[in-house]
Amino acid sequence: MDNLFRKEFNSYQSFSKANFSHYQKIGFVNMDSLLLVNYDDSKWLENLGNNKFKLRTLPGDLQLGPINDFLVVNDAGKTNVFVVGNENGGAPFEGNNEALQGSIVRFNEKGILEVIQSNDSGFFVTGDARSIEKIRLKNGKTLLLVAQSQDELLVFEKIKQYLF
Repeated sequence: MDNLFRKEFNSYQSFSKANFSHYQKIGFVNMDSLLLVNYDDSKWLENLGNNKFKLRTLPGDLQLGPINDFLVVNDAGKTNVFVVGNENGGAPFEGNNEALQGSIVRFNEKGILEVIQSNDSGFFVTGDARSIEKIRLKNGKTLLLVAQSQDELLVFEKIKQYLF
């Protein structure tokens, strides 16, 4: 696909002028290849109990990049969800998706879902994070481990007021 675009468009200006009709005319898209999309945002299912679920939209801050993993941590009756992601292996034409810097999601005292950004929490994950796990050491300390693609392993012992 990358080569098709490079042959067809030699500038951003020419690409910006192409519309759906143009792609139909050059045979890149036909009506048989169209798919319908019901949602264009990331969702999560909330388990309400008794086999009932509610489809909810993730907050806007979590729509900025791909989510590769999350970890639910329950501590002292509070639930925090640690979220990591990004994708730095995209095709040159598409570029990287790296706006997700590590977030913590929780319900506040009023039951409203809120996102705590990395600059407020200290949970700062800028790379191509692939997975997150929690481990407990023999000495009783708990650590969060974040594995990144082709980068160092990140280790978090304390994240400001979000202890685990």
